[in-house]
Amino acid sequence: MLELQCICKGDQGLFRYVVAKFAFFDSLPVNPMTRFRFNISLPVLLCGLFCLSASLTQAQEQMPIEDIERGMKGYWETVVTGNDIERFNFEIIGISPNFIGPQRSVILAKATDASQVLSGPVAGMSGSPCYIDGKLIGAYAYGYTWPKEQAIIGITPIKDMLETFDFTGEVSSPGTASHRGGGSQIDWKERLAAIGNPEKTEALIAKLSDAPPTQSSSDFPLKALPTPLFSSGLSQSAIDGFAPLLKAEGLRTSGAPLGDARKLTAADLKPGAPVAAVLLDGDFRIAATGTVTWRDGDRLLGFGHPFLMSGDVDIPIAPAEILTVIRSVQSSFKLSNVGPVVGALTQDRLTAIAAEVGRIPERTSLNIDLKVPGEKAPSYSGELFQGKRLAPLISAIALLQTLTESMDFEEEQTFFYTVKYGIPGEEPLVLKSVGSGPGGAMSLAMQQWLTMSALVDNPFSEPRVETLDFDIDIEEGWKLSTLEGLKVLSKSAKAREDFNVALTLGNYMAPEVRHDVSIPIPAGVEGEKLSLFVGDASSADILDKGWSVNSITSFDGLLRYLRNTRSNDRIYVKLLRSAPGLRINGQDMPSLPLSVRMLMESPRNRSLIEDSTWETIWESEIDVPGSFEGSYFLPIEVM
Repeated sequence: MLELQCICKGDQGLFRYVVAKFAFFDSLPVNPMTRFRFNISLPVLLCGLFCLSASLTQAQEQMPIEDIERGMKGYWETVVTGNDIERFNFEIIGISPNFIGPQRSVILAKATDASQVLSGPVAGMSGSPCYIDGKLIGAYAYGYTWPKEQAIIGITPIKDMLETFDFTGEVSSPGTASHRGGGSQIDWKERLAAIGNPEKTEALIAKLSDAPPTQSSSDFPLKALPTPLFSSGLSQSAIDGFAPLLKAEGLRTSGAPLGDARKLTAADLKPGAPVAAVLLDGDFRIAATGTVTWRDGDRLLGFGHPFLMSGDVDIPIAPAEILTVIRSVQSSFKLSNVGPVVGALTQDRLTAIAAEVGRIPERTSLNIDLKVPGEKAPSYSGELFQGKRLAPLISAIALLQTLTESMDFEEEQTFFYTVKYGIPGEEPLVLKSVGSGPGGAMSLAMQQWLTMSALVDNPFSEPRVETLDFDIDIEEGWKLSTLEGLKVLSKSAKAREDFNVALTLGNYMAPEVRHDVSIPIPAGVEGEKLSLFVGDASSADILDKGWSVNSITSFDGLLRYLRNTRSNDRIYVKLLRSAPGLRINGQDMPSLPLSVRMLMESPRNRSLIEDSTWETIWESEIDVPGSFEGSYFLPIEVM
C-alpha cells in the first residue's frame, strides 16, 4: 500500500493538498535498482498527474458582489492573439442593481489600458474572467460600443453565472426562450402557410425586420457584447441574404473568414481562452466565438450573457485561437480560427452559457448533391447542430451558397430540387420544387428555412432530423411558364359531357405553348354554377389548405400536410362545386344535413371544426418543363 501526499499549486497561486492511496501487487520488479527507480519515479509521476488534475478541477476563489466597492482595481484575462492569455486592467466605478432583471445586477468598470480604450468593448471578448485581488468576480459581458475616449464595461457577477447549472434538465419557458431571439415572433402556422408563397414569405421577413429591439430602446445602451458569427465555405452574399433573420436571432455576421485550428484540444478550454459554438461543421463551417469564464473539471461557464437565449440546448463547442482584434469605430471584434468539436453547450441562459466537455452532441448529417450537364458537379457534406430556431436558417444558408456557387457554370439556370428529411420512427419526408428566374435560388432557400422551421419547431413534438439530403438537378436557362390565356372551346357545359378549354402558356425566351384540357361534367349538377380553377401549386394549396393549417392537431397531421404540398412544376386544374359544409380535423364534409351539422357543432364534440365553401369534384394536373405561375377562375353554368 502506497499513500501519496502532494501539495499542488493551482491557478492564482492557490494551493491544494492531495492525498491518494494505491495498492500494489507482489509482481513489482525484483531487481533492487529497478525497484528503487520505480519507487522514486512512480510517486513523482502520480503526484504530477494529480497536481494537473487538481489545477483543472479546482474551484476558483470568488469575491461576492457585496464586497466590491468603487475605486477597486482589478483585471480581466482574455486572448487577443494566438492562445496566450493576457491581462488588462480596470477600475470599478459602481454597481447597477436589477440591470437585466430582478436581483440581476451588473458591475460597472472602466478599462484603463490604452489599447482597450482605443478598441472599446470587443465582440468575442464576452466571458473574459474578471478578478480583484486574485478573486473571481464575474465575466466581462457588456459595454458601450460608441465612445472611444473611454471604455466602460459591464461585468456579470460570478454568483449569477453559477446559478445557470441549476437549470439543468429544465425546459425554458416561452417568455424566457424568446428574450433575445426573434423566431418566436413568427407563429409556426404562419411559416407553414408561407411555404412556396413569395408574398407571405416577404411579409414574414418584414415582420421580423420591423420587430422592436430585443435589449434596449435607448440610443446608447449598455448592451451585451455581440457574439460574432464566422464562416468558411460560405460567401458573404449567401449570409447577407438571410441577414434580417440572423439579426432577429440576436446574431451579428462579422464579414470575416473562419479559419481552422485542428491542433487545439479540450485542454485549451480554460478561463480566459476563446470558446466557439459550432453551428455547422464540414465543407461549410459556421461558428460563434466567446470566452471561457470558469471551468471545473468537465464543466465550464462563459459569455456572461445569453448566446441565443434558448434555455436547454445541445450545441457543439470547440476551442479556438485568436488571430487578432479588428478595431472598428462601430464595434471591434476578435478574428478567430476554430478547432475540433470537444463538447456540448447545454444551457443558454440570461447570465451565462454552460457547457460540458467530453460529450459530443447529436447532429444532423447534411448532404448536398448537384448534377450539372456536362460538368463534374461537386457534392458537399457537413454536420448541422440540432436547434429549433437557428438550425433551419443555417441549413438554408448552406443551400443558398450551393445554388449561387453553381452559377459559375451558367448565369441563367433552373434548379430541380428534392429534399429528404430523415426522422427516426417516421417515413422519410420527401419534398420537390423548382427554382428558376432571378430569384430562383433564394426562393428555394427560403422554402427550406420555412419547411424545416415549421417541422422542428411545432407545438406537438420535438422531432430529431437525423439526415437532411438535397438532390439538385441543374439545367441551363430559365424555364419559366405563366398563364397567358384561357379559351373556352365548348359551346356549353352539359352534365355527363366534357367541357373543353385551351390554356395558353407564355414561356421565357421560348414560343407560347397551348394545352387543350377536357373537364368531365358529372351527373347531378344540372342547373348549378360550377367553377373551373386553373393555377399554380401555391394557389391550389391555398384553395385546398388555406384554412387547413388550423386543422393540424398532431405531428402526424403536420407531416401529412407537408407531404401533400404540391410541386410548382405543374398546372393544377380543378372543377369546384359550391357546397357549404364543414372541415373536420382537415377532412372536408360538404353539404351536410342540418341535423348532422348541429351534432358535429355540439360543444361535446372536441374535433377541430371550420366552415368550408368549395368541394372539388374533379382534378387533374399538367406537367411543365420548369416552374409555373398564375391562376384563373372560370364560372361555368351547367345546362
